[in-house]
Amino acid sequence: MIIQLTEVGCVNYIGVGMKARLAFYKGEGDITDKAIRWWTKSPYSHVELVIGDNKWISVSPRIGNLTSRYMLPNKEHWDYLPIEVDEGRLDMLLDKYLGCKYDWLGIALTQFIPMNVQDPKKLFCSEWCAMVLGLDKPSKYSPGSLYNKLRK
Repeated sequence: MIIQLTEVGCVNYIGVGMKARLAFYKGEGDITDKAIRWWTKSPYSHVELVIGDNKWISVSPRIGNLTSRYMLPNKEHWDYLPIEVDEGRLDMLLDKYLGCKYDWLGIALTQFIPMNVQDPKKLFCSEWCAMVLGLDKPSKYSPGSLYNKLRK
């Protein structure tokens, strides 16, 4: 796999398929992390896609949009699950969503109040990861429910 980083931080991936990991955040976090854990009855409040040499791709409330960055693994704060990623699907989703904003309304109206209402131009972390995996109805997943689905 070849990874190219453009001047504006966009990522281009060239290759066929790849092994990757999902990283599930279990660190202390802030009030948002605590609320997500409490509501979803899970130790996880956030999830990110990790590919290659520790390139993390996620839509995060802390950063505010879908972005990529390099970060070293930290087993104290994250649990990891190995996954297989369809690289063509990842490319297509990155082309469509890179830079999109965090979907605060979507997370509220799909996770806290199950009305399945969301902005199609915005994402939240577990929705992004479920989309990359090609799961049906990606907005129905919280970090904890995604972890449980993949552990089965």
